[in-house]
Amino acid sequence: MTYDEAPLRESAGSSNNSSQLNVSTTDSQSESCSSGPPALSPKTQRPKNRPTPDMQLGRCPWVRVYDNVTYIVVGVIFREHNGQTQMLLIQEAKKKCRGKWYMPAGHVEPGETIEQGVQREVREETGFECQVESMITTEVKGSGWYRMAYWCQITGGQLKTEPDLESLAAGWFNVDDIKGGRVDLRGNDFFRIVNEAQKYDKWRKMADVPNPMPVLNVDKVQPGLFIEFVIVKQGSVSDRTEVLVHTSIESEDELLDDNKEVFPLVEFGFEYFFPVVVSKCYRHLIEDGQNVIKAPTAILKTWCWPESMDSIHHGLKLRILCMHKKSAVNSTIYDERRYHWLQIQDAKVKGSLGLDPKLFRANKAKAKAKAKAKAKAKAKAKAKAKAKAKARAKAKAKAKAKAKARAKAKAKAKANKAKAKAKANKAKAKANKAKAKAKSKAKAKAKAKLFQILRIQIAI
Repeated sequence: MTYDEAPLRESAGSSNNSSQLNVSTTDSQSESCSSGPPALSPKTQRPKNRPTPDMQLGRCPWVRVYDNVTYIVVGVIFREHNGQTQMLLIQEAKKKCRGKWYMPAGHVEPGETIEQGVQREVREETGFECQVESMITTEVKGSGWYRMAYWCQITGGQLKTEPDLESLAAGWFNVDDIKGGRVDLRGNDFFRIVNEAQKYDKWRKMADVPNPMPVLNVDKVQPGLFIEFVIVKQGSVSDRTEVLVHTSIESEDELLDDNKEVFPLVEFGFEYFFPVVVSKCYRHLIEDGQNVIKAPTAILKTWCWPESMDSIHHGLKLRILCMHKKSAVNSTIYDERRYHWLQIQDAKVKGSLGLDPKLFRANKAKAKAKAKAKAKAKAKAKAKAKAKAKARAKAKAKAKAKAKARAKAKAKAKANKAKAKAKANKAKAKANKAKAKAKSKAKAKAKAKLFQILRIQIAI
């Protein structure tokens, strides 16, 4: 079974604009097209049925792999072995990482489709033939680097054991060992892919979906870089679901026709990083869009076909799912002559937009919401406990300060008492001394008087 969407993940090293967009930016692919296109040939002329963008953020007159755009494809293959889930890895032959293990992955080459690129990389690096089932995740860096991981099923071939320039060997490893650091890996930058693959594997084993609607690339030449926005709004007090479409679209059945320009579309150049494009378009489409529209949660479809090197139309179009925050009222559309909200009820249409509750994205979103609620409750309990502990600490500090003040007052009173006593003792001692002195003086006076009387008597 397959699933309905591919989450848009954030890579490491994101810029200031990437925190709310789940995509990263890097300077490695920020070059513009100002260096000039390669030599023209008949294939480089303006293609027929060129997309007509509603919004323009720069433009790439030419897009060509190996020159200014990179498409990396990954083949994700799982199996069950002795009660353990295992993943197929390859042993690198490159000099800088020779002998280390990694996913079967590589560049899409001119003249092949995206799925053909996946199959070729899997065949060259693992020895297996495979069928590409569905995209499970896409990572974006800057605006010219894309890594797309596809869930694949083995259809033939044998495990590679003879080394060549593509890889030294291939092998099966327990997923727990891979994530637990018990495999000598080239890097852990693909752990997000492993996590998404595990979720998808779990879903496909339990889901009962008659039409799972896989996410696969449409092999169609794109003369630039485009993003198609599927902005979905669900009611907060009802089951009403609406999507933002062009005013020319009157029926929800038209949403299934890929030949029609249904959703808001932007064309952008390499000078604009992917998250910046998304953020600017949010603000352009809906009032306070950057706050009421959530970060992109899924890629619903891709259009790309890197023709031969004679062509300069190796561009890409992505259809991304953007959920509007639940609300009882419609958000204000800036250009009501161009767009309007269209209610959708048909299950097939909802499925094509990744909204069927049986599909992987919906299950994943539900689990994510549950985990978010659990995390929120945990954070609330933690904050409450922290506040309680803070109150206890404050009360304890207050009691301690009060006790300290009492002790200080007691010590002061004791000191004052001792001082008063010392003063009293000093006064008493002084009085006793004065009394003793007076007594001694009186005694001396009496003695002197007695001696005088005796002298008088003797004289007589």
